[in-house]
Amino acid sequence: MSQPADQETRSQARQKPGGACEECRRRKLRCDRQQPQCGMCEAAGVICQVTTNRAPRGPKRGYLKAMQARIGKPPLPMLICFATRNV
Repeated sequence: MSQPADQETRSQARQKPGGACEECRRRKLRCDRQQPQCGMCEAAGVICQVTTNRAPRGPKRGYLKAMQARIGKPPLPMLICFATRNV
């Protein structure tokens, strides 16, 4: 099936995620990714630097397992509290 022409141009106009330079990322601006210097860095008079290595998003490794273990085993004071209420 073919997409209408307006949808095709919109999908082509989207930027690749994570391609902004450090200055645009810091100022939370849309980077035009021009080389050797983007328009925002040129206007600001700063060096345009693009970092490709970024830490992965989401929780740190092992955090979810530790949280699940904590949920599965409530601390001792909570056990005592529930035991006295049921009596």
